[in-house]
Amino acid sequence: MKLCCQIFLCFFFCISSQISWAQSAEEAIQSAHSLKLSEDRQWILLGHYKKKLWGAWQSEVADSNFFASPQGATDPGAELDALLQSLWAPTPVAEIDQDPRCRFPARLSWLKKKLNLKFPSEEQDPILQQCLMYKRYRSVIQAESFSFIFSAYYANSPGSAFGHTLFRINKKSSADGRHSELLDHGVGYAAQVTVSNPALYALFGLTGFFKGIFTNLPYYYKVREYNDYEFRDLWSYDLNLTTEEVDLMAKHLWEVGNSYFHYYFLTQNCAYHMLTVLEAAAPRYHVTERIPLYVIPSDTIKAINAEPGLVNDVHFRPALRSVFLQRYERLDLGEQSIFRDYKKNLDLSLLLSQPVKQKINLLDTALDYIDVVFPENLFNPKSAGAQHKNEVLQARAAIPVVSEHFEPRLPENQRPDMGHGSTRASLGLGSNYLGKATVEVELRFALHDLMDPHLGYPEYSQLEFGHIRGQLQFDTHQIRLDEFDIFRVTAMNPLSLFQDKMSWRIHLGAHRFKLGACDQDCIAAGFGFGSGFAQHLDSSQNFLGYLLLEGEAYYDVHFREQPFKLDAGPTAGLLTKIGPRLKWMIENTYLFQAVRSQNEAFQFSTELRYHFANNWNLGLRYMNEQKSDETFLTLHHFY
Repeated sequence: MKLCCQIFLCFFFCISSQISWAQSAEEAIQSAHSLKLSEDRQWILLGHYKKKLWGAWQSEVADSNFFASPQGATDPGAELDALLQSLWAPTPVAEIDQDPRCRFPARLSWLKKKLNLKFPSEEQDPILQQCLMYKRYRSVIQAESFSFIFSAYYANSPGSAFGHTLFRINKKSSADGRHSELLDHGVGYAAQVTVSNPALYALFGLTGFFKGIFTNLPYYYKVREYNDYEFRDLWSYDLNLTTEEVDLMAKHLWEVGNSYFHYYFLTQNCAYHMLTVLEAAAPRYHVTERIPLYVIPSDTIKAINAEPGLVNDVHFRPALRSVFLQRYERLDLGEQSIFRDYKKNLDLSLLLSQPVKQKINLLDTALDYIDVVFPENLFNPKSAGAQHKNEVLQARAAIPVVSEHFEPRLPENQRPDMGHGSTRASLGLGSNYLGKATVEVELRFALHDLMDPHLGYPEYSQLEFGHIRGQLQFDTHQIRLDEFDIFRVTAMNPLSLFQDKMSWRIHLGAHRFKLGACDQDCIAAGFGFGSGFAQHLDSSQNFLGYLLLEGEAYYDVHFREQPFKLDAGPTAGLLTKIGPRLKWMIENTYLFQAVRSQNEAFQFSTELRYHFANNWNLGLRYMNEQKSDETFLTLHHFY
């Protein structure tokens, strides 16, 4: 009986397809050829095709399941013909999820419109009604609009140091008009990491050995991860898409969600493929043309904001820590003093002994503080954090007074789309340590240092990758490489009542040392690490002092007997903001050398940087290293 039903259903689907459509596969293919649909920009975008250097097409999708034709990855025309041909081919009931209407809803929706194919709508198509996974996907996401989300920079994780991007699929509002973004869905693209070794991680990420996959999770998972666990602010950019574009984008995310790409950290990464999906659904936008060959998440944010009409509105969701700090600042001085005493051992009686108004303010602040201190333990009802939070909630519930409305401030100076360009080129004039007039040239591929304008960036973080600096001497016309940093990362964490993280910095690369053999001029490769403390020295937080204990290990081929250079010692510095456009930095380093005849090295540097425009600044730098000094006036341009 079951077999008979399957045969009948298969016969019904095949017949209904033949009856519903006025065209045959041959007619549809002929029409597609006459319209040159395989050359249409949107068809190319939907297939993620790119031209190779020699002019051939190649899809960036690496999974063969993404294509209807065996040649689909390299031939847009063959893929279009195969897809049209498959529409008229019968599909066994047992393989209904492999039907092209189940696998390729976005491309078929586009072909239906372009060729005026007369097959049923999605709600009436008997084949689609049997695509259970696709039906569930559509019913769960209920896409009404899309927002582009940027999760703030997170220097403590290499994979998130440049921030992260994802789509939020905004659901339709309920019948009573209510809508909660936590119930929306977050769709992101990331590497499927298969190794834990840092060296292999970097190698595989740079060469495309990892698979890149799209993931779809309830948005509250992403909020919990970014906002709550990692204390990262979320910026939401509402996209201006038509109803048809929203529908097509939801369908295309289903297509790519069942496939994989090759993931490249510098090019085809989480930032890039978010834009390719957006363009495939709305080809009237040309956002990928606004990004460089290598792309980081903040570049995509700038690109969508530069595209006329693409962004409707911007929203800010502060991290738990940001919410708590703003709420604490709202307390009066007396309440802050009481809260500081409560913080020492979480003595709830200190809060409950206050008058009603103060008690409400303190309990509300305490609830936010507990979320910050115990973010990972609150779901364990037996944990100390969860039990204490229940006590605070019970105490607050016992007061029949509604709290005053609290809306966290929108920090406009931290909007990632307002920051300077990610790449910096610099040209300087000055005198080097040999007393020679010199032109200095710099190129930094990404992203930001402590002296750059901090609009749109973490104020006390430095994140540099691919930094090259060299000099051209006027008298000898020689070009000399002074510095090449593979990466240089700094996180200054000013100590405060609610901040006890240590400050640190690390770098890896090659550096020209001005002491030793080979005419006091040698290049050595290696790495360095430092850790210590930073502290604001004034109430206005314009002066930041820091003290680090640092160590360096370098290998210098010019020293055949002792090629290794090992140093360790203290670094003291001061970073000062003089008004909104001027920064001044002073740093002293005193290093003791573990090997070689030179037992100690002293370095002093200072720099003044004036930001006369968001993407332009002028710096004056002086450095002295063991009685050798150099001075440069440098113009920096970001793009």
